[in-house]
Amino acid sequence: ACAAAALPAPSRPTRLKARWSDDQKSRVAAAIMDEAAGTFLATIGVSVGPALIGFLVFRIADITKAFPLVKRAERLPGGFGITGDDLAAGLWGLGAAWAAQALWG
Repeated sequence: ACAAAALPAPSRPTRLKARWSDDQKSRVAAAIMDEAAGTFLATIGVSVGPALIGFLVFRIADITKAFPLVKRAERLPGGFGITGDDLAAGLWGLGAAWAAQALWG
């Protein structure tokens, strides 16, 4: 931190501006919404500890696509596949979270 403070600052500020099309913005919004839906599904009705387990299982299922139905849901046409795999992974997370909740009380 001290070394960074000693570096000379540029004489005038520079700006980096991302130029995204409306289509790219909508894709990013859709990607965020489907991840949020899967996360929400994986943590319904459980306390914090089991919710963390549910979230972890959801992310593993979503990233690896190794859990049953997740890869199949991804193959659905259009937006159904984009959201379907996250919802299927969320169901796996929900099952893990509920099981943890039942064990921990």
